[in-house]
Amino acid sequence: MQTGYRFEAIDPEQTIIITASRRQSRFIRDQYAAYQLQQGLEVWQSLKVMPWQAFIGYCWEVAQQHTTMPLRLSQVQSQHLWQQLVADS
Repeated sequence: MQTGYRFEAIDPEQTIIITASRRQSRFIRDQYAAYQLQQGLEVWQSLKVMPWQAFIGYCWEVAQQHTTMPLRLSQVQSQHLWQQLVADS
C-alpha cells in the first residue's frame, strides 16, 4: 500500500503533524494505522495529528502547565471584549 507518507521516518513520541482540517487529520491517522498493520503490528503508539485550531488549543494547555499565564478567553468573552472595543472607539 503506497500512501505518499514516510511513516517509517516518524517518531510518534517526538512528532506532531498539523493539518488544515479534522478530515485531513483523520485521513492521516487512518493511513498511519494501515501502515502499522501492514508492518504486522497489532498495537502501536498513537500519532499526534491535529488540525490547526486543535494545535493552538494544545499549545495553550502546554504553556499554562509551565507558566502562570492568564486563562484563554471563551468565545463569548472574546466577542464581548471586541464589541466593547468597537463601541468605545
